[in-house]
Amino acid sequence: MIRKNNTGASLIFIIACIAVVTVVGLAVLVVTTQNREMKMLEGKAQETFYEADGISDELVIALESLAQEAAAEAYADLLLQYTVSEEEAAATGVSAKSVRLTRYFDYFAGALKKKIEAAGSLQALFETAMGISDAEALGISIGCGGTVTEPEEIEVAGDRVYRKNIRLKDVTFSFTAADGYQTKIITDLVIRAKNPEGERTLGNPGKNHFAEYALLTPGSVTALLGSGQPISINGSVYSGGTLALTSSTVSMTIENAKQVLVKDTVTVDKAALTIKNNETEKYTGVWAGGIDLKSGGALSIETNCYVADDLEIEGNGTSFVMSGAGKEYVGYSGGMGDTADSSAITINKASDITLDLSGLERLCLTGNSYIKDEVWGNASLETSMKLGVLQGESVAYKEMQAAYLVPGECLKTGYNPMPKSDFDACGGTVADCLINLSWLTKKNGVVTEWDLSRYLDATEPVVTRYVQFDGGTTVFVYLYLNFASEEAAAEYFREYMNTEQGAGIKAQMSRMDALGAGSVIKLAMNNYLLGNGIVYDAGGLRLENPLLTPEERARLIAGRITIKKRKESLFYGLHANAAVGTMGAGYDVVTDKLLNIETLRGEPAALVYKQVEVGENRYDFYVYNGEGSTCTITENANVNGIILVNGKLNISATTFHVNGLVIATEGVEFTSGATLRANETVVNEMLSVQDVGRFFKGYGMAPEAGGTASSDAVEISFEEWKKN
Repeated sequence: MIRKNNTGASLIFIIACIAVVTVVGLAVLVVTTQNREMKMLEGKAQETFYEADGISDELVIALESLAQEAAAEAYADLLLQYTVSEEEAAATGVSAKSVRLTRYFDYFAGALKKKIEAAGSLQALFETAMGISDAEALGISIGCGGTVTEPEEIEVAGDRVYRKNIRLKDVTFSFTAADGYQTKIITDLVIRAKNPEGERTLGNPGKNHFAEYALLTPGSVTALLGSGQPISINGSVYSGGTLALTSSTVSMTIENAKQVLVKDTVTVDKAALTIKNNETEKYTGVWAGGIDLKSGGALSIETNCYVADDLEIEGNGTSFVMSGAGKEYVGYSGGMGDTADSSAITINKASDITLDLSGLERLCLTGNSYIKDEVWGNASLETSMKLGVLQGESVAYKEMQAAYLVPGECLKTGYNPMPKSDFDACGGTVADCLINLSWLTKKNGVVTEWDLSRYLDATEPVVTRYVQFDGGTTVFVYLYLNFASEEAAAEYFREYMNTEQGAGIKAQMSRMDALGAGSVIKLAMNNYLLGNGIVYDAGGLRLENPLLTPEERARLIAGRITIKKRKESLFYGLHANAAVGTMGAGYDVVTDKLLNIETLRGEPAALVYKQVEVGENRYDFYVYNGEGSTCTITENANVNGIILVNGKLNISATTFHVNGLVIATEGVEFTSGATLRANETVVNEMLSVQDVGRFFKGYGMAPEAGGTASSDAVEISFEEWKKN
């Protein structure tokens, strides 16, 4: 038997097996890597898709606002042309309903198309609604292939009606992440008006919820007491003007208020104001144009607080304390422009103050502070300053304003501010006085040439302000940096605080020279400041510096439009879920939507008492018709019912109690203490009586005489939807 040597064959076989295993392994590795990459891409696609989808939702809200305005205008036209439509129907043989609706839909489509075109582009409409100047910088882009009007035949109560709709063709929403990954959604947006007559609210507009208010006035609520009698309000409050407490003898408490709505400013000067409730629902609480606290004023809030403009603190011994589990303070306006469009907290000429927001769940400021003073001018002594100088902080002290002066090294004078005579000697213009915008300073201990121009507006990098001293005999010129955006101002401020000059300001404030030894400043633990904040408390001075990602900033800015829409609902219908209409100049919910003013004007020019019986219950009803005059109550009273005043109401009685509702068309003034308590049961029962209900729209009226367009007057749908 002959045996062959198999050693070589075995080696070849082993090598072949290794090769096969290697190939298989590589294949598995490649597949695994590909799967992993696919998973990552899928996650990235999902993330950017949600952002793009969110952008579409925000644009729809902005478009819905325009559509509601157009619907309100069309509905007003429908009511004005009600008789004309009946005459046209009789002449043509077409039903009056069909004539009215055809006109309504035509008017709506024409008005809405003009509003959309007036915005310039959907990108511009989005930026305006969101309060941002450059959406593309955040990776947001919106395009549109055109706006067309298209007819649609619908059936309304057996009638065939042609409704005109607005179609926005090939609307593109795209979001680009920081790493360049992009998701794009393309769709048609179709905006339709619904049948306004079928959706009118008639007979009982209870959705206004005014029965839960203790006090309603289109004017201001003021308190200036000669004694220490307290003012107690139990229930919601609406003021179409200001809420102003201006005496050390004034103490007001507002509790169990679902809403405290103040169109203008809440001012507390030397007085004490407490606002509280146990509601935890979001958006329940205080809504104000601004808050202004002066020397010795104390404001304590135990509810949510939503402020359009600034919270300003000045004077000595002023206090602002907010607390409460789950509560939030939101300054919801932001964006370049008027100082009223930028929500911040400013501490101005103050010492020994208390600013304590540490008990809140959330503090959110979407704007930056501005330098502003009534005696300053934009370009000359005769020009009043309408726009402030943008700063980089969301929480600011007056002492920080020096950070925004153009450094003296950049100017021919070598110093800033300067006497007007020195400015004029240079030529009298910024260009004449400015050498350059490069500053040799020490940053983090190292001498650095700092180019300031990259933060500034390219067209007008520097602005001037004139300040008069000694009654106008001395005039100084201040040259300030004019920033390109809020983000640029915030970035500059962060860098400035690392310079030698910034360290000097920190040292000054650490010595408590600026705010006094008794000052306490504590912010909420969870801050979402768009700019920066300086916090000074027992732990010393520190800089709050929330560097938000573009995605976080986009979400923060997206919240602005949501809150502004909620505010419009509140001030239009006195409730967060009320209809949203057109609040033009001079509009006020009490006189324009709640009261039948002409009926009220028909009453005697005196305070008239009427007893109202509802079943076995007897209620008090006081009516005063004195437009342009004041109804002064000096007699002690216990009112179980409604006080309705066409004019201003002055409460000067020693004992004044109301269980029900107080309404005054021109303001309420407290010159004595009082107790006002809302009572929905009392108010609703009284409204069921013709002699009371006739003063309110929708009560005791024929259907043709009242009613409002539904809050759901339009619908917006996505059609031909697709994504890349």
